[in-house]
Amino acid sequence: MRKFSRAIIAAPLPWPLSPGRVVAGSASRPHRERTVEPHAMMNPPNWAEALGYLAALLTTSAFMPQALLTLRTRNVSGISLAMYSAFTAGVAMWLAYGIAIGEWPVIVANAVTLVLAATILAVKLSVERERRAAAAAAGHVPPDDR
Repeated sequence: MRKFSRAIIAAPLPWPLSPGRVVAGSASRPHRERTVEPHAMMNPPNWAEALGYLAALLTTSAFMPQALLTLRTRNVSGISLAMYSAFTAGVAMWLAYGIAIGEWPVIVANAVTLVLAATILAVKLSVERERRAAAAAAGHVPPDDR
């Protein structure tokens, strides 16, 4: 097995990646050494959090057209009450989970989605109530569309 030299293993990462000894210079100026304190480093971007925010943006914005269409037309005939009830409860649980772990991408995405889903569920329940009342007034009971 080949042994690495101590100089390679102990070599510091270049600034701003880590504190320690950094060699700076150019061909016209001699190299000089300086020490970079940990607080002087730039914070690297948190790629996982950025990915979470991007996923939240895409999934929530993809849900928006359906919510707007449902609010505008009040056509909920293609929406299953059982599915939307379960979906809304699931989103509420995801929101609670995000709050419990303190992850803002999960909190923000699910808070917005919960408002949209609860609004669509409320429209579905309202339209169904109106439909059943109209059917009862006409003397027949509509079939259950779960």
